[in-house]
Amino acid sequence: MGSITDSPQPSFTPRAQKVIDFARAKARSEKRPEASVSEIAFGLLDLGGGVAFIFLHNSKIDPPLLAAELEKAPDSESWKVLISPASEEARRLSHSYVGTEHLLLALLRHPSNALVRALANRNINPETLRHKILKELDPDFKPNT
Repeated sequence: MGSITDSPQPSFTPRAQKVIDFARAKARSEKRPEASVSEIAFGLLDLGGGVAFIFLHNSKIDPPLLAAELEKAPDSESWKVLISPASEEARRLSHSYVGTEHLLLALLRHPSNALVRALANRNINPETLRHKILKELDPDFKPNT
């Protein structure tokens, strides 16, 4: 994997690429030209494993229940809006790759998506979850006050 800092196209981990491929296949099966933000979230939840799934599971979030809720109220916005924020999250953490954790952090920054709405329905503050993940990835993380 190359460095994301010297390339306009981020270097996705195999697991993150699997999530993206899953989202694209889901879109194709529904005869849509492009995967949505919701399908990336659904891929993170449905494929299991990966850092993002582990964070959600360890946060007492039931991924299958959350995935079922995403199915009911999907987003139509292109998943590509997540590339830049996910790359930014990776750079901020000095990671040379974009993994599922960076996709999840990007989703949590994107306030109007189905995952954020589903978390809010469960009284889970996306920003608090984001900070928890960042603290786990970087013990020196301090939220902006």
